[in-house]
Amino acid sequence: MSSDNSDISSVVKDVATGTTKAVLEYSEDKIKEFVRKFRDRKLSFINEPSTIELVKEQIRNSEFKLASKYVKDRELQLIVQMGLALRELEKKGDMGKVIELKDDIHAKFKGWGVHAAQAVQTGILMSMLEFFIDDIKDETELSITIEDILINIDKLVIYVQEDHTVPFLIKKIETILFSHNPQAMLLCSKYSANKVMEKLIVNLEPELFEYEMDIKRHKNTIYVALERKRGFC
Repeated sequence: MSSDNSDISSVVKDVATGTTKAVLEYSEDKIKEFVRKFRDRKLSFINEPSTIELVKEQIRNSEFKLASKYVKDRELQLIVQMGLALRELEKKGDMGKVIELKDDIHAKFKGWGVHAAQAVQTGILMSMLEFFIDDIKDETELSITIEDILINIDKLVIYVQEDHTVPFLIKKIETILFSHNPQAMLLCSKYSANKVMEKLIVNLEPELFEYEMDIKRHKNTIYVALERKRGFC
């Protein structure tokens, strides 16, 4: 073999070796990326990578451990995870990411998903469980109750907004109480919406529906619980 042919052969071998190595390394990286994407596929609708990681971290939260034990529906478990992530983002004061995550939840689960996640974020889910706890006989019923609260959150909770009027809210409350006759329902307002809530409290007469009103104020939030009087159903 001539010197020229030997040089060409050497070059080809080096290129082939380098290409094979590159392909193997590329494939390994792609496999890792594939595994990550497969693992996170249920969170792929969330646009911000750091928020995905924050949502994943919530599996260590005691509230999520409760939900994962008693909530069998995977979609509802995910709602709980995202609600806890919203809470963490709010604690950090990162309201931009709070809004982004709510938008992502809405795109995936519509308005119901946002409201259910907010119920976890604000502690409303646990508050509602407290109202029902005396009527829960066993763990099976606890599981049913938690899932029922999350699924029917729009029939059990009203988030009072700054642009709501008192007549509108009273009409909405009356509709829920007459149509669904829940054991309890909760009204929640924050910040500038608290002025509307205060006016509502003055004008609301829950006793007309055989309900009792319990008011709690915590920092910038007002909670108004309407609980059916004992002996009425």
